[in-house]
Amino acid sequence: MSEQPKPRKRKVYEIPQGTPDRKCRSCHATVFWINPRAGVRLPVNPDGVSHFETCPQASDWSHGKKGPNQASRMVPIDVVACARCGDDHGKLAFYKLTRAAKDFQWWSLCPNTGEPILMRVVEKEAE
Repeated sequence: MSEQPKPRKRKVYEIPQGTPDRKCRSCHATVFWINPRAGVRLPVNPDGVSHFETCPQASDWSHGKKGPNQASRMVPIDVVACARCGDDHGKLAFYKLTRAAKDFQWWSLCPNTGEPILMRVVEKEAE
Protein backbone atom coordinates (compact mmCIF):
# COMPACT_ATOMS: atom_id res chain seq x y z
CA MET A 1 0.00 0.00 0.00
CA SER A 2 1.53 3.35 -1.04
CA GLU A 3 1.52 6.29 1.31
CA GLN A 4 -0.55 9.29 0.30
CA PRO A 5 1.28 12.63 0.56
CA LYS A 6 0.13 14.66 3.53
CA PRO A 7 -1.76 17.82 2.62
CA ARG A 8 0.26 20.96 3.22
CA LYS A 9 -0.84 22.73 6.38
CA ARG A 10 -1.84 26.31 5.64
CA LYS A 11 -0.70 29.11 7.89
CA VAL A 12 -3.61 30.98 9.47
CA TYR A 13 -3.10 34.70 10.16
CA GLU A 14 -4.90 36.74 12.78
CA ILE A 15 -7.10 39.49 11.36
CA PRO A 16 -6.97 42.48 13.71
CA GLN A 17 -10.35 43.62 14.98
CA GLY A 18 -11.74 46.49 12.91
CA THR A 19 -9.82 45.58 9.73
CA PRO A 20 -12.12 46.57 6.85
CA ASP A 21 -13.01 43.95 4.26
CA ARG A 22 -12.25 44.48 0.58
CA LYS A 23 -12.88 42.59 -2.65
CA CYS A 24 -10.08 40.83 -4.54
CA ARG A 25 -9.59 42.68 -7.83
CA SER A 26 -9.19 39.37 -9.67
CA CYS A 27 -11.76 36.93 -8.30
CA HIS A 28 -13.89 39.38 -6.25
CA ALA A 29 -13.71 37.27 -3.07
CA THR A 30 -13.82 39.03 0.31
CA VAL A 31 -10.30 39.68 1.65
CA PHE A 32 -8.70 41.55 4.53
CA TRP A 33 -5.36 43.35 4.09
CA ILE A 34 -3.12 42.72 7.10
CA ASN A 35 0.50 43.51 8.03
CA PRO A 36 2.05 40.21 9.19
CA ARG A 37 5.45 41.93 9.58
CA ALA A 38 6.92 45.39 9.07
CA GLY A 39 6.70 46.59 5.48
CA VAL A 40 4.60 43.65 4.27
CA ARG A 41 0.91 43.73 3.36
CA LEU A 42 -0.92 40.47 2.76
CA PRO A 43 -4.47 39.74 1.57
CA VAL A 44 -6.11 37.03 3.68
CA ASN A 45 -9.47 35.28 3.42
CA PRO A 46 -12.02 35.64 6.25
CA ASP A 47 -10.67 32.35 7.68
CA GLY A 48 -7.16 33.90 7.98
CA VAL A 49 -5.57 31.87 5.16
CA SER A 50 -3.44 33.83 2.67
CA HIS A 51 -5.58 34.71 -0.34
CA PHE A 52 -2.55 33.92 -2.55
CA GLU A 53 -3.17 30.24 -1.69
CA THR A 54 -6.80 30.24 -2.83
CA CYS A 55 -7.19 32.90 -5.55
CA PRO A 56 -7.44 31.42 -9.06
CA GLN A 57 -5.39 34.36 -10.42
CA ALA A 58 -2.79 34.40 -7.61
CA SER A 59 0.11 33.93 -10.04
CA ASP A 60 -0.77 37.26 -11.68
CA TRP A 61 -0.16 39.08 -8.39
CA SER A 62 2.73 37.19 -6.80
CA HIS A 63 5.94 39.26 -6.87
CA GLY A 64 8.28 36.35 -6.24
CA LYS A 65 7.26 34.30 -9.29
CA LYS A 66 8.52 35.13 -12.75
CA GLY A 67 6.65 32.57 -14.82
CA PRO A 68 6.02 33.06 -18.54
CA ASN A 69 2.62 34.62 -17.82
CA GLN A 70 3.95 37.32 -15.50
CA ALA A 71 7.47 37.89 -16.79
CA SER A 72 6.11 39.06 -20.14
CA ARG A 73 3.84 41.52 -18.33
CA MET A 74 6.47 43.17 -16.07
CA VAL A 75 8.53 46.27 -16.84
CA PRO A 76 11.12 47.98 -14.59
CA ILE A 77 10.41 51.72 -14.23
CA ASP A 78 12.24 54.53 -12.41
CA VAL A 79 9.67 56.40 -10.32
CA VAL A 80 10.24 60.10 -9.66
CA ALA A 81 8.27 61.75 -6.82
CA CYS A 82 6.18 58.70 -5.90
CA ALA A 83 2.50 59.59 -5.46
CA ARG A 84 2.39 57.57 -2.21
CA CYS A 85 5.50 58.80 -0.34
CA GLY A 86 7.13 61.54 -2.46
CA ASP A 87 10.48 59.72 -2.77
CA ASP A 88 12.21 58.55 -5.94
CA HIS A 89 12.44 54.78 -6.52
CA GLY A 90 14.78 53.14 -9.01
CA LYS A 91 13.64 50.23 -11.17
CA LEU A 92 10.33 49.32 -9.54
CA ALA A 93 8.67 46.30 -11.13
CA PHE A 94 5.38 47.38 -12.71
CA TYR A 95 2.88 44.71 -13.69
CA LYS A 96 0.18 44.82 -16.35
CA LEU A 97 -3.31 44.96 -14.83
CA THR A 98 -5.52 42.09 -15.95
CA ARG A 99 -8.51 44.42 -15.76
CA ALA A 100 -7.32 47.97 -16.41
CA ALA A 101 -8.86 50.71 -14.26
CA LYS A 102 -9.86 53.61 -16.53
CA ASP A 103 -6.64 55.08 -17.99
CA PHE A 104 -4.27 53.06 -15.78
CA GLN A 105 -2.82 49.85 -17.22
CA TRP A 106 0.13 49.13 -14.85
CA TRP A 107 0.65 48.80 -11.08
CA SER A 108 3.44 48.44 -8.53
CA LEU A 109 3.78 48.85 -4.77
CA CYS A 110 5.53 51.76 -3.07
CA PRO A 111 8.47 50.20 -1.19
CA ASN A 112 8.06 52.73 1.65
CA THR A 113 4.31 52.53 2.30
CA GLY A 114 3.26 49.26 0.65
CA GLU A 115 0.44 51.15 -1.09
CA PRO A 116 -0.31 50.61 -4.78
CA ILE A 117 1.07 52.93 -7.45
CA LEU A 118 -0.90 53.05 -10.71
CA MET A 119 0.72 54.01 -14.01
CA ARG A 120 -0.59 54.88 -17.43
CA VAL A 121 1.28 55.04 -20.71
CA VAL A 122 0.92 58.28 -22.63
CA GLU A 123 1.85 58.36 -26.29
CA LYS A 124 4.32 61.14 -27.12
CA GLU A 125 3.22 63.35 -29.99
CA ALA A 126 5.46 63.39 -33.04
CA GLU A 127 7.47 66.57 -33.41
